[in-house]
Amino acid sequence: MKQTTEEAMLPFKVVELAELVAEKKNFSLEDALFYVYNSFVYRDLLNPDLKLWYCSGSQLYDFLEEEKMGARKLRPARSVARFVVFCIEQYRLRGGLSPAAVLAMFKEVGVEDFLTRNFEVLHSQSVEYILREIDLFIKKQR
Repeated sequence: MKQTTEEAMLPFKVVELAELVAEKKNFSLEDALFYVYNSFVYRDLLNPDLKLWYCSGSQLYDFLEEEKMGARKLRPARSVARFVVFCIEQYRLRGGLSPAAVLAMFKEVGVEDFLTRNFEVLHSQSVEYILREIDLFIKKQR
């Protein structure tokens, strides 16, 4: 059975994060694992669009603490921003355009708002699907 990068990296990131939680909060390893496993950060580690496995243990710990302290509202905003940037980069690569040209077009037509409003549906789709949806949106707006 072939694993995704996220699935392969998950045990390493969970151990690193749990050890940080145990150390900083003076938790047992068992309590630290419970703390990590019952978080959106843990779930987000498996989201290929977020690529959280690139983050250091300290960054993941900060995300986890933001979440646990009730600042969960900040993570979706960052996730949406990452998604919009991802879409700009993918659109740029496919069309051989400059990032500035893509951003200007997205702003002019309202693609950024479209992506933000439809983040929950789109962010888990393939690149091809997302780009097709962007193209359809742009075509409808023009």
